[in-house]
Amino acid sequence: MTINVLADVINIRPSTASKMIDHLEAKGYVARYRGTVDKRKTMIALLPPGIDAREQVHRIWREMDADLVAALGPDELRDTRERLEQVRQLLDRRLRRLR
Repeated sequence: MTINVLADVINIRPSTASKMIDHLEAKGYVARYRGTVDKRKTMIALLPPGIDAREQVHRIWREMDADLVAALGPDELRDTRERLEQVRQLLDRRLRRLR
């Protein structure tokens, strides 16, 4: 994945993504390398500590999801997720104008 693709996926400026990658690279979570197809592009890859951190985040999200299902019940949770998705889409549209 390139920094520009990452920035687009998480809806931030490429310069902000690059700074984030600088920090993650310094901590050993990611590595940068030249693209194999297009040598002008800088690619990013997760290293083993980054993969471990990603799995930890996924585990925490699964636990939070289970807690929400238990607290709200499936119907209320579905309705809440639908409303939150509407908010996310609205914010996404507004924030894209600022990029």
